Amino acid sequence: MQKAESKSEPQKEVKPAPISVVPDAKEEQITTKGKWIITKKDGKFSFELRANNGEVMLTSSAPYSSLTNAKAGIETYKKNIEHGNFTVVRTKGNDFIFQLFNARGSLLANGSAYSTEANCKSAVESTKRWAAISPVEIDNETL
Repeated sequence: MQKAESKSEPQKEVKPAPISVVPDAKEEQITTKGKWIITKKDGKFSFELRANNGEVMLTSSAPYSSLTNAKAGIETYKKNIEHGNFTVVRTKGNDFIFQLFNARGSLLANGSAYSTEANCKSAVESTKRWAAISPVEIDNETL
């Protein structure tokens, strides 16, 4: 009986596959931001909260007499957003909007119109997220 010769092949170096790193949601919230934008028109200041894609989440309802007052207004909005002072309502046109109120129940702002209540509620949640992490920018073109 003959023994089968076993030929040993040289071992090939095995390189590990690259690891795909997916950022978690918390990290993305920190690096992806919307912005509060302050503008001036006819001597009065106003502001908007925009998502990172440029969508206007809400607009200040009353004009402010100074830049300082507009910045203070943003802080007031942030507080009331954080406290969840929102109501979702159906408009006469059958769209849904959210309204932001202050602690005394006065209307601060209306959100954009949405075709469904679910989309409007989702916009409320997005507004809460963006308001908390977005920096304030001044539109120098309007000053």
